[in-house]
Amino acid sequence: MSEHIPIKPESKIEKTDVSAETEQNANRLKNYSEKDNSSDALSIENIRQNIEKHSLSKKENLVGDKEKTVTAQPITKEIKDLAYNKTLKKVRTQLPKSQRLFSATIHQPIVEAVSNIGAKTIARPSGIMGGGVFALFGSIILLLFAKTNGFNYNYFAFFAFFGIGFLVGLVIELLRKLVSPKNKR
Repeated sequence: MSEHIPIKPESKIEKTDVSAETEQNANRLKNYSEKDNSSDALSIENIRQNIEKHSLSKKENLVGDKEKTVTAQPITKEIKDLAYNKTLKKVRTQLPKSQRLFSATIHQPIVEAVSNIGAKTIARPSGIMGGGVFALFGSIILLLFAKTNGFNYNYFAFFAFFGIGFLVGLVIELLRKLVSPKNKR
């Protein structure tokens, strides 16, 4: 069983009356051609004057409503602080009570300032890595040396090796930054 969809002719489309506008344009063209029968073409200045004379201004040529222009505000410290506090509050609502209290303590401005200073100066990744590697290999070598020569291993040596390795790691990072050019970001 096949179904047939009745085919209806398209509804009548409204035709806009552009004949008046077309007639005006034809009259303008006729006037221009009658004025300049003596010369083959208009000079550039005459063309510019005619364009300026007959063109619509910006206000007359608007289509629809005026669009709102949005100007970008510069991001200030206050805006950053508001966004940061809003994010902290939103995250804290999802945390258990003990973690919420810990988060409130850790994110105090004084604690964060000390932590940021420490992260930039003291706890450098290159220093920690250098200290760990130096302490590991130094302790292994000292332990083997102590076993073969018959004296006791001093556990303070691990911390001494770590401190020396930390300083070596910082010096290597400093030299690398001084020698290599800065990356453009």
